[in-house]
Amino acid sequence: MQKSIQGTSIVEAIVLTLIVSMWIFGMYNIFDSSQKLSNTTQNRIQAIGIAREWIEAVTNIRDTNWKNFSANNTNCWNTPNYNVACVTANLDIPAASYILYKDSDDRWMMANRTTGSYSSGAYRTNFWIQIDTNGLYTQSWGTTLSGTVFTREIQISYPSDAGTPPQKMKVKSLVQWVDSSKTWLQKVELETILTNWKR
Repeated sequence: MQKSIQGTSIVEAIVLTLIVSMWIFGMYNIFDSSQKLSNTTQNRIQAIGIAREWIEAVTNIRDTNWKNFSANNTNCWNTPNYNVACVTANLDIPAASYILYKDSDDRWMMANRTTGSYSSGAYRTNFWIQIDTNGLYTQSWGTTLSGTVFTREIQISYPSDAGTPPQKMKVKSLVQWVDSSKTWLQKVELETILTNWKR
């Protein structure tokens, strides 16, 4: 009985096509996975920078209050939005969630926002990060801003040993986003304790 040379060539061609197809599919999966990982890593690096920026901004508010209100370092170190009334009254930043933005004098200002779950559209609107014309992250909502995938929330609280009036303040910066390549929530949280060491 003779073998069919033509039949063998067709079987070999089918097997070869199958092997090449599997190799191409495998390489595509590796490439796709590496692109998703790269995107996630890039977003995480950006989120850490965004979170750190606001820790520094709240620190800047404290330092500016020290400079502006050196007559009363006990009450004025943590007063919101440089309120001169702190010299005669205790005006602590209330424990709540905030956004930070720059005013017309290029000073950091705080605005209280109702917090909630990232899945809520209202939350994402309240805490959405945008990029201004200088390429800087902001929540000032000016005229020529483009969006990002990030939200950013500052949470202010006072530790139990903060004293009266408080001389310690806990600042937590929370950045959240969903990568375009994934469906689950990503987040970066940084926190610090600011103290009134000048009193």
